[in-house]
Amino acid sequence: MTGADGERIARQAEEKFQADRVPIMEPAVLDAGAAFLHFLGTGGNPLNLITQERQNGGMYLRYGARSLYIDPGPGAIVHAARARLPLSWLDAVFISHGHTDHYLGAGAIIEAMCRIMRVRRGRLLLPAQMIASGQIDAYHRGELASSGYPGGPEVEVLAHGRPVPLPGGAVLTPVRTDHGIEGYGFRFEWEGIRVGYTSDTRFIQTFRDRHGTVRPVEAGTKLDPGGEVVDSNAWIQEAMGDVDLLVANVSFFHLFAHRQFTAVGLRHLLRAGRVGRCILTHFDPSIGSPHATARSVAAWLEEETGVSCTAAWDGMRVELIA
Repeated sequence: MTGADGERIARQAEEKFQADRVPIMEPAVLDAGAAFLHFLGTGGNPLNLITQERQNGGMYLRYGARSLYIDPGPGAIVHAARARLPLSWLDAVFISHGHTDHYLGAGAIIEAMCRIMRVRRGRLLLPAQMIASGQIDAYHRGELASSGYPGGPEVEVLAHGRPVPLPGGAVLTPVRTDHGIEGYGFRFEWEGIRVGYTSDTRFIQTFRDRHGTVRPVEAGTKLDPGGEVVDSNAWIQEAMGDVDLLVANVSFFHLFAHRQFTAVGLRHLLRAGRVGRCILTHFDPSIGSPHATARSVAAWLEEETGVSCTAAWDGMRVELIA
């Protein structure tokens, strides 16, 4: 090779660098008419985290020309890139709680939102406990800006019932969860569209089996599908019971109800509320693999409640309609 070859390679590399940089630093305006929810991962819990039978990428919510990333777990940036989602136009990242399957991919998503950490933009919404524990480090909270990477997000600490205004006229209201650590689901409202997200949470407090025996829901309790809920977390029912679309983290059918929603618990919420449509996600392999099992759980819920229920799959996109 000659000196001319080196000059040619350098010129080509510089041209490619500049061409690649433009859509990140100066992205095109998004379609203002779009409103959808894209599932980048529908698996949850430690076993699925290890096996990745279902992805842990979280969800991407587009509302008009604005967007929100929800619970970016491991692999989030990979799944979002493959879906060709314009992450440099993200307006906010929401993290419900500090469990690995909900936040471990957040760093890369934040860097994308902040355009390779070159711009101060976007918001990071998360529990205070995650800041105190350092689960989202100071750099990705925008607190270690340097001459090369001066960017970062605005940090918003979540609090139950305290509305968070988002760009584009949307409002996200955190709903506290009952999952052993500080965590939040939310109600999202924009131009007549109401979306609820349960995140991971206990819902049932006491349960009556088919024989009439009432017991508190504790570790090791197996809910009887033929029984019924006696007491539940009322604030969750109030917040999630009247949305157009409810995204419910249903890890298990009837197990671990002392920490998780369960299909049996969701049946109670749907019967007592006015939910327009329900999408199940965050499946443990016990009901998420094979996918036919998850679909059978959704069909059981629909038959039991009369509410349209769908088992989400990795890559599923749902249009949002008021």
